[in-house]
Parts: sequence; structure tokens; C-alpha cells
Amino acid sequence: MNLIVSFLLLTTFVFAKKFTLPILEKTQNLANSRVPVYDYLEAEYLVTLSIGTPPQKFRVLVDNSSPITWVPGSDCVYDGKEDVTKKKFSSKNSSTYQPEYDFFGHNTTLGKVAGKLATDTVTLGEGENSLTLEDIEFGIASVLGIKYNNYALDGVLGLGRQPNSFIQRAINASLLDEPLVSIHFKDEGFDKTGKLGGALTLGGVDNANCGIVSNWVDMEHEFEWIFNVSSINLDGFHLKGGLAQSNTGIGFVFGPFEWIYSWARGLGADYATNRDIWISGCEIDFLMQFTIGKQNYTVSPKNLIQYMGPHQWCQLQVKSTDFLAPYQWILGAPFVQGYCHVYDFENGRLGFAPLIKI
Repeated sequence: MNLIVSFLLLTTFVFAKKFTLPILEKTQNLANSRVPVYDYLEAEYLVTLSIGTPPQKFRVLVDNSSPITWVPGSDCVYDGKEDVTKKKFSSKNSSTYQPEYDFFGHNTTLGKVAGKLATDTVTLGEGENSLTLEDIEFGIASVLGIKYNNYALDGVLGLGRQPNSFIQRAINASLLDEPLVSIHFKDEGFDKTGKLGGALTLGGVDNANCGIVSNWVDMEHEFEWIFNVSSINLDGFHLKGGLAQSNTGIGFVFGPFEWIYSWARGLGADYATNRDIWISGCEIDFLMQFTIGKQNYTVSPKNLIQYMGPHQWCQLQVKSTDFLAPYQWILGAPFVQGYCHVYDFENGRLGFAPLIKI
């Protein structure tokens, strides 16, 4: 039976022709099931993932920039300090675990992730609203950057385009109606802790939250979601375009240092060096617009400003791409919140659709 999985970021699945996982809240529909996703302080969008037999449950970040799905292992440490705050995978407690005797490692905005590869039974979602695949490759982290300790995630659901990923295996097994993953990140304002945060839909477009896809753009990389941006408009300053990465795993928009610095300072924001963040007033207004193909996409100020506390100061969710990368811009959660994103794994393209206002 084919199915489309639509996850509401962090809850369950139902086997059906279309599958949506709501983020946080469980709903069921024979034609379009949803599993909720949790949104933590507008930086993390999480779904439930279980690994092993019997299943060990984790909350994992929906991250289309990650080449691999990974969770902490029983021996995982934070930069040399014992990790006592995350749920850990115990290979000894899984009868279906198989080691691969190979290693993985990469750097992220939160620091280093490194460990060993293995295969096991993996389930995305919970209960009736779940999708289970056997012999799925995943990473068991033994070292994490210390910054991971500040976040709610246990691990990462890798939605990169690698051939052995969970999604690609589901597509190859003809479990999904279409080779599509749709993402809708819901913006519920400031200071959230585990609120309903949108939907992750496997196998088609999320018709409950998204309109018709009006723009498809081809990818410029075999395994990553990197595409061309025609131009950028920052409060009337028209900048030359370049390559951009769609990244659901970060809560910021990244851009070249000279442009981000000048723009943020022009808004009256101050850079806090010790925390690597921009501090601004909470009522500022601005224009940040990206031209992709022939269409303009604007980042709403309410998605790019995060309230920091009782002193009427806010954080401007921008950073600089001051590292070596094949792209100049990273369009993270503040951009994703404004438009439904439809990732076409088979044809290597990304579609944008308007949100359905409810």
C-alpha cells in the first residue's frame, strides 16, 4: 500500500495514501494523517523517532542539511564532559542492532558531531501514525559540541538527499505516492516550549496547510538542497544573488558578513561578541526579500525577531556565513516559516507554496 506521510512536527502517523505528521498534536485522517512537530523557542522543530527492538524513543530535529540521522550513544560526551541530559541509544538493548564498524563526523552550527555508524529498525512517528523501516543506517554519536546541551533535541532526522537516508529508502521501497517531502513550520510567537509547530508531510504536498506550488527551482548540488537566488533586497539595497542553502535545522538566516553587518547596524542592532548574537529593539521594521526564479519571497520581521526577556530587547535572528562553503546564504527557519517548502527527492528540485491561512 502506498502512502503519503504528513507529520505535524512531533506526534504520529496513519497508514494512508497521504501521510502527514503534525508537529506536536495527534490527529488522524484516512486520507491525510498528521503527526505533530514540537517547536522550541522558534529554533527547533522536532519529531518523534524510535530506534531498535524494542523501540527506544527520541525527539529529533527536522534537518534537511544533515546527511545522516543520528542520536547520542550510551557513551556520548560533551566535548570531554559526560552527557547526562540527552536520551541515549543503547545498542545492547536492541535485538535488531547491527554495527557497521565505520565512522561519521561533521561540524554543525552547534559544534562537532562524531561517532560510529550502525543499522537497526527505525520508526518515524508513533502508534498508528508511524512508518517503520528495517536495516536503516544511522549514526550513534559519541562526541557532541557543548552547545547541544542548551537545546531540546536528542538527535537529528537527516533529510539530505543521500541514497541511504530514511526518506530515500522509503521512496525506493515504493512506500510513498510521490518522492516528495513537504515542510510547514508554524510561527506561534515568542517564548514557546513544545507547542504545535507545523507539519512534516511524506509522499506529497500538505494540502491542509499549503496552497499550490507556484515555483520550482532546480538544485545545484547532488546531495544538498542548494539553489540559485537571483537577487536580495535589504531595505532597498539590491544585492547580487548567489547560491543559497535551504536549512530546516537552524533558527537563523545566514548571509555574507559585510552585508549582514551593515544591514543589522543600520537597524540599530548591536552585536554581542560574547554570545555571537545581534541584539535589537523589538518593534523594528525592515525588508528582507529574496528573488528566487522570477518570484519574490519576504522574511517577515515577526519571524526574524525573538523576544529575549522583560527588558524589551530582542534577538535579530541573523548570522554571518564566515566559513568556507559553496553557498553565500542559508535560509533557515525564519524563512521556512513564511512559505511551505516541497522537496522533490527524485527530480532534485525545491518547490515553494503559499501558506493556507486558517
